[in-house]
Amino acid sequence: MYKKISILFLFAFVCSCSKGKQTEINVANETPQVLQNNDSDISLRSFGKKYDFNIIDKLYNEAIEKDESLKKLENVFLYIGGVKKDSLKDFNDYLGNNARYWNDVDNYLKQIKDTILRKEVTKDFDKFEKEYKKSITSLQHKDSLLNMKSVLLDDYHTIMKLKITHNMMMKYNTNEFPKDKNHVFMDKKYDTLMVNIKEQIKKYN
Repeated sequence: MYKKISILFLFAFVCSCSKGKQTEINVANETPQVLQNNDSDISLRSFGKKYDFNIIDKLYNEAIEKDESLKKLENVFLYIGGVKKDSLKDFNDYLGNNARYWNDVDNYLKQIKDTILRKEVTKDFDKFEKEYKKSITSLQHKDSLLNMKSVLLDDYHTIMKLKITHNMMMKYNTNEFPKDKNHVFMDKKYDTLMVNIKEQIKKYN
């Protein structure tokens, strides 16, 4: 029952997303909240030796909260892994049971003391095993393709995350590019202090 509901949910969502003109993921032109100065998480202390601050994840999570279509897409991405596992449970159970069976067959065949009898029975079971492996070849091929698509989907998800957060970082770089007034201020302070120190040194010459 859960499997049917899961598949129907996924199908309904995909169909709803495919209707009408696809909308672009929009993130406001303002500086991302996690990069604003009043956010203590982005302080220099966060960039210590451990590098435990994942700025991309924080930016992406902010983008999700600001974009409803992206949030829905992310939810389906997280959900589809469970759908795949549930949908293919029968197949995986079937493979697992057969693997255990053929392993037990090998152990039982080794218990046959008579060499001639063991060879005859082993020959029969080798034939049965080949027939079994042949019968599941098509399903295993489809399963392999699904696994490849799963890996590819993860790659595209990573690329999407990188693209979205890059866009946010570009907005940050545009909006928050530092002014040079503090550098000019410090430069003058250094020059003044340097002059004062040199004058003090002259007193001792």
